[in-house]
Amino acid sequence: MGIGQEIISELLNDKGYFQKLDRNSYEIEKIEEQLRGGMMPSIFKLHSKESVVAPQSAEEYMEILSLVDIKQAQVKVIKEIVERVMGYPINYYAVKRKVTEALRERSMEYIRKNKKLEASLFKAHVLVISRCCRAYFDEIIMPLCKEGMTSTVALIISRVIMRCTSEKSHMEELLRKVMQLEKSHSVYTLLTAILIKKIQFGQRVIDEVHEYVLQESAGAEGPRFLAWNKVVLVFLRNYKTKINQSALREIYSQAESPIEVEILKELSE
Repeated sequence: MGIGQEIISELLNDKGYFQKLDRNSYEIEKIEEQLRGGMMPSIFKLHSKESVVAPQSAEEYMEILSLVDIKQAQVKVIKEIVERVMGYPINYYAVKRKVTEALRERSMEYIRKNKKLEASLFKAHVLVISRCCRAYFDEIIMPLCKEGMTSTVALIISRVIMRCTSEKSHMEELLRKVMQLEKSHSVYTLLTAILIKKIQFGQRVIDEVHEYVLQESAGAEGPRFLAWNKVVLVFLRNYKTKINQSALREIYSQAESPIEVEILKELSE
């Protein structure tokens, strides 16, 4: 088989790119050295020709990401990779999700050690949620909530949410998805962060939040949690003119804490 026929055969064969990676394992080592050394590998420049193993499709990116551990990169490089990848076309969603997964794992390693998030990693989070809100929920918010998101992590993610510049439709989708998560103090913190942005949500979304608030407030056994009352207070301050307040007035008619007094005040104005 001639060289031309071999190239055509590889293009037609799903295993062609993987075989190319196998034959050029030194290139993988070079990429990992660049990550550790603080350089962004050229493979993350879409359709780059600088490396013999530069991926030319979303499928090829997924193959190389299965071999290259980008978590070992310096934090500034992770941020640069995120910035590049979040600009890829919509059909590269799986790649965006894979990179976001790596960002979550590296971020959690840092938070466990330092109880905070490094600045470059924080900026990377803001980039992801601003440019691909769906990937941020799928690979950061949902997995962390399933694991049992700590209050420290919830506060960090809430700051990311407040700094993001996602389009309204994407924030509406995020809000709906967060409301579907198992209720917890951390989920309430995330809801507060979304609502405090005072986004001009459509009436249908506001009605859904109102129903969520009514169900949770009416179903509370014993004193309501401070984290929950913050959700209610912020929701009322920003959207009370868009809802019928009578049911909430009845629920909060007997204020039992300073924040519930504030809620009742909002309902009286």
